[in-house]
Amino acid sequence: MSTEGSTVALAALLDGISLLQGQIAALTQSNSRIEDSHRAILERLDTIDAGQAAVTDILPVLEVILGRVIDNQERTDAGYESVVKVLGALSDGQQQTREEIATVVPVLEAIAEDAKAGRSVAVEGFNQLVPMVDAIGTNVSADGAAIKDALRPISPSVEKLFELTVANGEGGRGEVSQLAPAVAQILANQDEDRELTRSGFKKVSTIAAFGYAAASGHGGPLPVDVEDDPLLERFIIAQPANLASEERALTDWQATVPTEGTAELTAILNEQYTPSATDTPETRVLRYRMAAITRGAIEGRGAAAPKPPTTTRPVDRSAAACMIRSQELAKIWRAGESTALYADPELAGAVDLFVLATRRAGPLPAGQTTPELAALHGELATLIETGNRPTLADARFPRVAQPTIAPEAERDR
Repeated sequence: MSTEGSTVALAALLDGISLLQGQIAALTQSNSRIEDSHRAILERLDTIDAGQAAVTDILPVLEVILGRVIDNQERTDAGYESVVKVLGALSDGQQQTREEIATVVPVLEAIAEDAKAGRSVAVEGFNQLVPMVDAIGTNVSADGAAIKDALRPISPSVEKLFELTVANGEGGRGEVSQLAPAVAQILANQDEDRELTRSGFKKVSTIAAFGYAAASGHGGPLPVDVEDDPLLERFIIAQPANLASEERALTDWQATVPTEGTAELTAILNEQYTPSATDTPETRVLRYRMAAITRGAIEGRGAAAPKPPTTTRPVDRSAAACMIRSQELAKIWRAGESTALYADPELAGAVDLFVLATRRAGPLPAGQTTPELAALHGELATLIETGNRPTLADARFPRVAQPTIAPEAERDR
């Protein structure tokens, strides 16, 4: 009896030890998982701390950029004020050029206002970024504090807490990563504003130089790329007639105007005021120089000139509009010498070519021409109708030229 009882007790003891070993193994495995979770959470905390440090480092950079923007704005404003003072002095000192220079001053003020607006947008962008950075820093700090508090009690819920921490950490890091494109866009906008400011100063300097030359008695037309600037639209439309120009198109038109009646000139001025779908910078500048001569002739007769346009740019530059305009010009060209021919700036280049060819052909009896001139006239008509605007710059014949007017893709309206 005693032997059997001892055997049973020993077997029970062994079973208990086996069960205890299994529980110890399970506990060891569970502790290993908890330690792995702790290490992963600590690594995530390090990542969040690094992200928070990066966000904090952005603030001084933004402050430096903002300071530079403000300095650039002050220098830009001072430069425009200096140019306006120079032009004002020229206007006061030279009565003959008062009207021309006075029309430029509002343009310079408009350029300065545009520069200020661009800087204001940049400053506003920085002001919006600062609270964004502060909010992100606060969120990251809050997430880190929550994770550290959750680590103190060690329990089986650590794995679930780890999943939530990863989700929060990735969300915070996503917000931080969104700052990089925003800052890059601000820097790109600043570079673009700087280039626009530099280009504006070049044009303003050119205007000031030409104004000084005109005040000194050495007047001349502005370069086409400067005069065609949209900011100079008011000057281009309201410019006085240049009766001293030696340009063939202007001298011929100046000689033609007195032969026409006031009603005819009024209709022609309305046509010259209308922006063309196929205008180039050169023809657009010439258009309003010719319109100034027409307007001066009408007002010189005591009549009222038509209301000037509000812009020099056409509303429709689609392929269809360009084709219709080219057909209209070709019809005027084929009709031969007429007031409409000399009144249209887009045909001035073709007239220059034909005049040059006529001079090279030598004297001809009245009403007669040569086969070469007839062929040239027909070729120019074809070029005009197909969208080309031949000028003296491409005086070699025959030409198989691509259209010089590039129609824009037609937009839905």
